[in-house]
Amino acid sequence: MAIPATATKAVADKVSAAWANDNVKSPIDWLMNPPRCQVSNSTGQATADATLTVLNFDTEAYDSTGTMHDPVTNNSRIVLPETGLYLVHMYVRWDATGVTFTRARLQCRLNGATAVINHATSGASAASDNWFSVARSFERTFTAGDYIELLAVQTSGASRTTSAGNNLTGMTVRQVATS
Repeated sequence: MAIPATATKAVADKVSAAWANDNVKSPIDWLMNPPRCQVSNSTGQATADATLTVLNFDTEAYDSTGTMHDPVTNNSRIVLPETGLYLVHMYVRWDATGVTFTRARLQCRLNGATAVINHATSGASAASDNWFSVARSFERTFTAGDYIELLAVQTSGASRTTSAGNNLTGMTVRQVATS
């Protein structure tokens, strides 16, 4: 459902049920249920040392349109159904007891080619927490039909596996405005 356009009525004009549905109910419905999607993976995914890896997501916490994510085909992608401003939150956690990461980086890639966000940390240790995580949120305007993917890289000297499960490794995307 596209964001409904605003409309006005003159003081003496009567408000019909159809006008109220189109200009009051539809915008409220959109505010209560905008296009949004949250994805994760049911199993960890190996990320080789110093290798940028596209992360796959086979689990949806929700997909309000039913078309933003497919857990089987191209399951690394979240497809943005409408042109507008979106809030994107991406997060990765590696289980890594006693491991020192010299660097970890997340990238949000647009349409398989363009990095729209790179977020890096450096000099972190998982020695006391048994895990290491990186997260980044941002807002950006996208065009209907664009898709985004989450990529991650870590430099710990060995391959590391991402943590599985919702809120550990995944992405959340929500449309917040028309532009």
